[in-house]
Amino acid sequence: MTRRSLSTAALAMTAGLLVAACGFQLRTWDLAGLERVQVVGGDAQTLRRELTRALTQSGVVLTDARSDADVIVQLSDERESRRTASVSGGARVAEYEMSLAVSFGALDAEGEELVPTRTLRAERTYRLDLDNLIGSREEETLIVRELRADLVQRMVRSLGRAAERARAEASDAGA
Repeated sequence: MTRRSLSTAALAMTAGLLVAACGFQLRTWDLAGLERVQVVGGDAQTLRRELTRALTQSGVVLTDARSDADVIVQLSDERESRRTASVSGGARVAEYEMSLAVSFGALDAEGEELVPTRTLRAERTYRLDLDNLIGSREEETLIVRELRADLVQRMVRSLGRAAERARAEASDAGA
């Protein structure tokens, strides 16, 4: 090994130890009780894809058939919007506000409401850089991705709470 590759390996090991020592771990959710889930929502394709990815990473089996599902997650009315948040002294746009909203709810296999249908919304404001419009557009794309990730986390947390309630009710009924 060369001196450079040894120092690179040592640096990588040190970084790994620091990350492990600080308690870092990937975020997961306890979705026990949600073994088979169907996600429906024809007009929320991107958000649906992100939610199915998060559920799969949490150990949930996704199904296409409603009859095979323990839980049916319903997404609809995904809306992305941008509005002027502030203007500069020269009456030019200085900041935009990005907003993403979706209707979200969940039913159990019998059609009983597990998570009441409601509209989830995420918003973020960013500055428009008139000297770098391409960079501002890329920032907007990144912000929309982050807004989707925020909504997905909120949906998964809601499903996790619904799973906890169902487990508690099942244990109360069994006692």
